[in-house]
Order: sequence, then C-alpha cells, then structure tokens
Amino acid sequence: MSSRCPDGHLSGTDDFCDECGTPIPAGARQPPAAGTPGAQASGARPPAAPLPAGPNDAGVRCPCCGQPIEQPAERYCEACGYDFVTGTAPLAAPPVPFSLPPTGATPPPPAPLPVPAPPGGEPAGWLAEVVPDRPFFDRGDDESGPFPADTPPRLVPLLGGRTLIGRRSRSRGIFPRIDLSLPPEDLGVSRAHALLDHGPAGPLTVTDLGSANGTWVGDDPRPLTRGVAVELTDGARLYLGSWTRITLHQR
Repeated sequence: MSSRCPDGHLSGTDDFCDECGTPIPAGARQPPAAGTPGAQASGARPPAAPLPAGPNDAGVRCPCCGQPIEQPAERYCEACGYDFVTGTAPLAAPPVPFSLPPTGATPPPPAPLPVPAPPGGEPAGWLAEVVPDRPFFDRGDDESGPFPADTPPRLVPLLGGRTLIGRRSRSRGIFPRIDLSLPPEDLGVSRAHALLDHGPAGPLTVTDLGSANGTWVGDDPRPLTRGVAVELTDGARLYLGSWTRITLHQR
C-alpha cells in the first residue's frame, strides 16, 4: 500500500510524506499502481512508474505529482514541470532566508563629520610628540602586525586653530597635520580619526570624528564619544590606532 501526500507526492509511508515531509491525512492510503508488486516492504518507497519515451498523451497522469494530463503531446507537466522526455523531476525552490523581525526602531548610522581643510597658519603654541606605545599595543593587540620597536619620537608643531589626526588619502582629499600613514604606518588609525582644536581664545580640545577603533585620553578606559570635545592640558596623552601615543606639550 502507498499514500498520496497533499502535495501530490507518492509516499511509501502513511504518516509523513517520505519525499517532502508533509503530514498525510488519514484515509489517504492508495493501492499500488498497475504493474507494481503488491508485496512492498513496510515503509519502502514503491518503484516509479515507467517513463514515457516522448511527449505525453492525454488521459494519463504525471508520474511525479499525479496530475492528469489534459493536453496531448505536452513535454512538461503543467502542475509541477516534470519533463516527460528526459524523466527529470523539477528542482525544488530555494528556501526563503529566515530573519527575525526587528524588536525596535534601529537608529540610522551616524553621518560622517566634515573633514577640516589642510593645516596652515601661525604656530599655535602646542607641540605633539608621536611615538609607538608598547603597553597600549599589548593591551589591544589583534595580531595585525608586529610592534614597531626602536622607532624614535616624532615632533609635530600645531599650526593655526585646528589639527587633524589621521592617515593621508589623496583620492579623498585628506591631508592630516599629524599624519600616521608615515613610516611606521599605523593601519589602526582612520583616515580622519580625531581633531585637535587650539584657537587663540580657547583651550586645547580633542574630538573623535567617528573613528573605527576609537580614541582614548590618559588612563581613562573609556574611549571618547564621537563628536564630543574633551579639554586637554599640558602633558595630555592620546592613544589611538594599534600603537600610537600622542603627547601634547605647551610651548
């Protein structure tokens, strides 16, 4: 005995379709097709019906889904797409990707802050000392590269009222005064990473511009909040990228 599932598949089991897994309602058992041995083993799949050698004839059923064929000389079953010439069953439709519904409104990503113009102007009275910092590197080492040992400090005088910290990009028009693309390049620093403001009438402040890896001040374990200026004093230390420490000295 065999059963026909609601999707038209011929199943050797009478509880769940052994082809698609659909539950089979009670009373759906069918006698074996003509020419099929009646002594099938329990749970075994009955042999497939002989495939026609060419386009189908009207009055017979599709051996794949059991749909009656109404139009003669048709090559494909109109119900399931079965190919009567090659005996090829239709491909199963790909599963629909499952995704959880949103649990709440997700805020859009923040827009990038504007990149300041290239540096220029008179000396601002501040000097930046740039050097690789081993403890900072060890604290966040992601094994992206070796620590640049034996690198001497680099002194960068601050000019005008603003100083950009980042890595140079000609294609994007980014030319930071404190350029960390110079050897040894710190690839953990964003192109436009942070901004120092040092106007003549105000204090020295630093603002993170939405960097990928964050900016830290002194021993505070929390990175700076994007877009929020933090006041600095003489001797303040900034940590950013993979190993860079910038110490600000007032001249």
